Amino acid sequence: MNNNMRSLKVAIFADAIVNRGGGERIILEQAKHFNADIYTIRYISEKTFSDFKTLKVHLLSKFNQIGYSKILGKIFTLYSWYIFSTLKLKKKYDVYIFHFAGSLNAAKNFYPNVWYCHSPSRYIYDMYNEELNKHKDILKLFYPLTTKFMRFIDQKNVGYIDKILVNSKNVQNRVKRFYGRESKVVYPFVDIKKVKYITQKKYYLSAARLDRIKRIDLIIKAFKKMPDKKLVVVSDGPEKKRLKKLANNCLNITFLGYIDEEKLMKLYGECIATIYLSYKEDFGMVPIEGMAAGKPCIATNEGGFKETISHKKTGYLIDNPKNINEVIKAVNWLTPKKALSMRKKCELQAENFSKEKIMEQTKNILISLTKKD
Repeated sequence: MNNNMRSLKVAIFADAIVNRGGGERIILEQAKHFNADIYTIRYISEKTFSDFKTLKVHLLSKFNQIGYSKILGKIFTLYSWYIFSTLKLKKKYDVYIFHFAGSLNAAKNFYPNVWYCHSPSRYIYDMYNEELNKHKDILKLFYPLTTKFMRFIDQKNVGYIDKILVNSKNVQNRVKRFYGRESKVVYPFVDIKKVKYITQKKYYLSAARLDRIKRIDLIIKAFKKMPDKKLVVVSDGPEKKRLKKLANNCLNITFLGYIDEEKLMKLYGECIATIYLSYKEDFGMVPIEGMAAGKPCIATNEGGFKETISHKKTGYLIDNPKNINEVIKAVNWLTPKKALSMRKKCELQAENFSKEKIMEQTKNILISLTKKD
């Protein structure tokens, strides 16, 4: 660690650490690199990266192990707002890093500060209409009112932020559109020392969280029509039961659930390619992790993927993934031979997102905020 960072005391605020996603990965690596304390409402060690156990994670809530449902999710949102808005710390820090929207309620009391914006809250901004249409009857009447209130609080909180960092140009555009604020792109990173090309076995890999927005159902529907092609699905999430039912015990589709990082890196290193059809993905770590292993990615031609995947050079971009035939066309085009020919370009692309490069960029931003030499 750089001597400047040893003398800089950093605190990280996050709503919850209960998944093993790209956001949690960034929090983990920032905390390790800057020797930061983490403050969160919920932390469930068995559901996230095991390395969090080696860090200083401070729980701000007594309701850590509460189950999750849509109703409880709404209650948790309000509860997290209250906890963060009234938060007082005995320990003083030189700089504060915020992750996710709920933690921003503490921004007015802790500065200088940085918000690492994975995305503005999508269900109250760019995905408002989709979310509205999910509700029925009286809930649909109240949703516009609650959304208006949440936007008001969100906008007010962002006003207390000194500097906004974003994970992609895609999210940078959202921040400008919804907040009228400028921001600095600091891409997520991959530890290219951990993931390497191993060999090429006969399967395609889906490593996205099993969530509706990730559209893994489209991948499964496509592979059901390609019994000669194998699909391996890892991770967990609220869609698990529905997706397994959809696969209907197809012999060419395998669900592995949550696996440890070492096994995941091995799967990257041995697959033909990764496949990720998420809806307007903010950035997307799976393609980059796959590329670090020399594996191209089949993805949607939207969101962060347009910044990280070069069509027919480091992967294949699909314009309309809801058309299952387009997904099938992409898989058939990206043969094992073509995937292998992309190895070098994929590895070179992944180097642009190396941990060392991104952490150096982040360090310089934090130091500039604190005016420390």
